[in-house]
Amino acid sequence: MAHAPSSPRQGPPTPEVKDPPYTGETPRVPGTDAQHRDQTEVRSDIGRYMDSEMIYCKRKEFESHYLPFNPTDDDINGCMEHLKDGWTASVMNPTGLKNVWADYTRVPSASWSTELAAFKPLKKIIRAIETYKLKGVYNEVKDRNLSEFRYREVNNTPLKADTFAKHKIDGCLTTEWDKKIILSETSIAVPMEFKLKQVDRLSNRIQLVGDVNHVMTEDPRRMFMYGITIEDDRFTVWYFSRSHSVKCASFSFVEDPSSMVVVLLSLLFATPEELGFDPNVTAIKVDESTSYVYAIPQPTGEPKYFLAKAALSEFRWLCVTGRTARIYNVVEVASPSDLKPLGRPRVLKDVWLDDTCKTETTIQREIFEDIETFALSPNWREDKCLKLFPEAAMEALGQMLTDGKYKKLFLTPEYEYEGKLCKAVYDGQGKAFPMPGMLIKKPNLDTAATASHTDTASQSAAGTKRTAGLQPLHPSPPVLPARVNPVTREYRQKRRCFFVYEEVSTALHHLPKLKEAMSVILQCLVALQLLFCAGWVHRDISSGNILAFRSDDDAPWEVKLSDLEYAKRFPGVDKRNSDPKTGTPFFMPLEVQSQQLLSSREEDEDEDPDMTRLPSDFTEEHTILIQSILTAVLIKHSFQHDLESIWWIVLWLITMRVDHAISRDYAKDIFQNVLVPSQDRHTALKRNISTPLSRILHQDLSNFVQPMESIRKFFISIYKKRVRVGEQMDKSSYGIAHAHMWNQLNKLKETADVWGETIVYVPRKAPAVVEIASDGSSGDDGSEDATPETPTRSHAKRPRRDEDEYVPESVAQVRTQPVITAQKKGRRVPVNAGRVSTRRVAVATTRVTRSGTAKAAAGSRSANSVPPTTATLPGGSSRSAKKARVV
Repeated sequence: MAHAPSSPRQGPPTPEVKDPPYTGETPRVPGTDAQHRDQTEVRSDIGRYMDSEMIYCKRKEFESHYLPFNPTDDDINGCMEHLKDGWTASVMNPTGLKNVWADYTRVPSASWSTELAAFKPLKKIIRAIETYKLKGVYNEVKDRNLSEFRYREVNNTPLKADTFAKHKIDGCLTTEWDKKIILSETSIAVPMEFKLKQVDRLSNRIQLVGDVNHVMTEDPRRMFMYGITIEDDRFTVWYFSRSHSVKCASFSFVEDPSSMVVVLLSLLFATPEELGFDPNVTAIKVDESTSYVYAIPQPTGEPKYFLAKAALSEFRWLCVTGRTARIYNVVEVASPSDLKPLGRPRVLKDVWLDDTCKTETTIQREIFEDIETFALSPNWREDKCLKLFPEAAMEALGQMLTDGKYKKLFLTPEYEYEGKLCKAVYDGQGKAFPMPGMLIKKPNLDTAATASHTDTASQSAAGTKRTAGLQPLHPSPPVLPARVNPVTREYRQKRRCFFVYEEVSTALHHLPKLKEAMSVILQCLVALQLLFCAGWVHRDISSGNILAFRSDDDAPWEVKLSDLEYAKRFPGVDKRNSDPKTGTPFFMPLEVQSQQLLSSREEDEDEDPDMTRLPSDFTEEHTILIQSILTAVLIKHSFQHDLESIWWIVLWLITMRVDHAISRDYAKDIFQNVLVPSQDRHTALKRNISTPLSRILHQDLSNFVQPMESIRKFFISIYKKRVRVGEQMDKSSYGIAHAHMWNQLNKLKETADVWGETIVYVPRKAPAVVEIASDGSSGDDGSEDATPETPTRSHAKRPRRDEDEYVPESVAQVRTQPVITAQKKGRRVPVNAGRVSTRRVAVATTRVTRSGTAKAAAGSRSANSVPPTTATLPGGSSRSAKKARVV
């Protein structure tokens, strides 16, 4: 017998999809930071963000395309018959030609008054299905065994979680299905939420989305997840991925038992990978602490394994979809079961990229090829782009273009891995389509997506926390509403990529002194000049993407320009992508953020013609040109936009990062993580800034007033003149901007003895020294950043944890940083992370003198089992070492 017909409830009609006109580059939308709020407090925000990501799919199509596998009629009917025999006979009662659940002859709300009582029989039903033996071969897996993930009724019991997880769930599929074990969130494969009344479906959906969001944020093993919601008799299965998320059409599990059997068979007998667990990321548990080992597959031979130590940058995202970049300080180890360090520390970047996106290493190779081509030109000094460059700038360029020295201005990739693509949106006509309003009360098809990305003043810069080290990217900067309208989204497939870099660097915003930060910024100007010569724009300059590296404590800081994933040739071929991406609103160029050209006559001031070759004639022809440009709203990221981001960074450093209340109060409304730039931000760039800076800057920083005003005024002038004469796409017209910024910022070196020692970053406390007990517990007091006004990446960023506070300032220092290991009771060791989180192995040492041998757990492993194994951590003897368990 095949599927029984579902109850006569029709899905919503397929909306007529009309693509609005779209011009310009890929839309950019900033997001919000969940900060320190508990998961229950951010659920509504998650729903608001996720609403524009949701796809509605018909049930049959969902089963065939999204479920781990689609059971055959033989297995469906076989399971139904199984539920009528033996001890399982009490589960299903055949009534005539119709199969009926023994405990659900009526909808739950007609038989029970509480959710706990109404959905308690589900345990018996699912336990019975777990005893069935599959006959079919699915996804080339023969003799499928029951998964390690079994059903557990949770009944609103609090979860054991690392951070912010005060939320509760109703049920789940988990490896911790024994009720004697306190349920941990990372053990959950399929969360379930139940409501007795259908009118509560919105809150039920938001609870599920919050559950999934939290697990996928906390656990880097997850590529995608499934979830289940039940409101009265309406059963819905959900699919969440980094590309898109899908709600299946609901059905009545009372009237259509076979449809529920289809879903449960597929989930209960799925392999871990089919349930979204990445086989290249392994959880390692010691006592109550968890860390992760990344496997980087190699073209030949065994994979390279890297143990994630401190998280240099993680987000607490409010949206499942997107790049969701994670960046870790890692050390190479022998295997997940043998954590003996094999080399010096490195940095690992874990990010999801669109199927059509080039990787950062590929883009870097192309940039290097173009720089090399420019360098090999015998007359490169005569290039018209460099016509107005000062001699000092030309000398700096010449040094970098000799013998490939320019490469040291960028990170050095060591290993790279590109995973397979995630599922595409089901492409059957009229079977799967965006549906705003699933997760918000009053959907509006024209504005739902925009509303879902709108920030509030309370989520501005002053309240956000920066992450340490590398600053990641992730989907979504300001755009016209139509650009993120869900009916125009492509929902492109994504693949997971791992990159390992040689240099353990420090973000610009973690350099303690202003002279160090400005030195790195001046070096960054050289890197941007090289990109300019090669014809590339970076398109995402921020304090987190400008990194600083030094080989030892006495060496000077060297710039490492990172995050080249947005870099493009200029002007390049306009290959737009309707899926929004992120930028850093703190430092985003005003034209890009506001999607308006700086060409309005009402903003004109006395223009400074110094050094500019652009004519000032403003003819009727130029007026027509401006009108056509404004009509098209074509804001193409230019070389000057990259330089403007540098200007915003310097302004941020001298106002928000200094312990000076007046300057912070002035700048707090300029630097906000919001969709639309504030009036204060417009004013800062469009109007004379020397007067306010003279009034509010710390007295030691007064020398910054004139250069900042000069750059601002000059930039506004040439922005407008370039539009007037139609030279926006002329590469050579941007050389003047580079020359002027170089001159002005280099003048500051003459007064560095006045402002250089100004502190722009101070951790409240030094790295904690903690007592490590034999059980791996710690009693430390973590530290936090003393300067909270920090830029956030666009999308919900996890607040920096205490363990991420201390960023090593050199490779030599990094080499002495703790290696995760076991310790004997009472030994004092420095912990570079402050508090030892439950997401990390709990104990550390600065030397490795001994290592034990791996001891794998005995027993066979089926295709869909996750057996616990043990690993000896470095530094312990065979007698005293604790064991790491693969979970």
